[in-house]
Amino acid sequence: MSASRPLNPAETPGRRRRRRALYRAVLPVLAAHLRLWYGFRVRRAPGAAVDLSDCVVVANHVCVLDAPMVAVAARPAVVRFLSLAQNGRNRLYGPIVRALGTVFVGSSLAETREMLRRQGEALASGETVGVFPEGRLNPYARTLGPTVPGAFRIAVMEGVPVVPVALVQRDVPCLNRLRGKPGWEAWVGPALEPGEMGGHGERARSLEERSRAFIEARLADGERPTGA
Repeated sequence: MSASRPLNPAETPGRRRRRRALYRAVLPVLAAHLRLWYGFRVRRAPGAAVDLSDCVVVANHVCVLDAPMVAVAARPAVVRFLSLAQNGRNRLYGPIVRALGTVFVGSSLAETREMLRRQGEALASGETVGVFPEGRLNPYARTLGPTVPGAFRIAVMEGVPVVPVALVQRDVPCLNRLRGKPGWEAWVGPALEPGEMGGHGERARSLEERSRAFIEARLADGERPTGA
């Protein structure tokens, strides 16, 4: 990603088809790896969203592979994650991140507008926007840290629901146990509608509070011994 190249260039129909084909080809491989390494499984809370297309998915940021975990939990929806620009510039994994349709956060007003356009286009085409509202990675954290409201403001602006996904540690047989680390499971929550009452800020705060409540409740449940 050169300095002269747009941070989030517009997609041609052909490029979009190729990106989606790559995404759908890679995801089963990632799902198999997650199952083997983390004993990963997807669970749905009562009233959980069934179709995760055309929404904003938010999750706790706790593992270097938490984006694939969320992507697997959201299947068959195609998730376009929001990420820092430096991840797209990384020489090792940057090309893959870009090829899978990641939308990057810029530092200028123009780049921010470009990012919002790309997210709007993704939602309008039935894709899903994935965001880790904590921003910073907190490996193996058992509590949810402070969150920023950007994801929830996007949901209000675009008139789409937010679906919270809680990534919860579990003591299950997996290769990660050989490192003294736990396995993971994803809990999919309900589709939280932004509503029509109140201003944009008020509705975004309501979405943030309800999303936090779901994720925090699942993380607290994960603290209980298995089988409790």
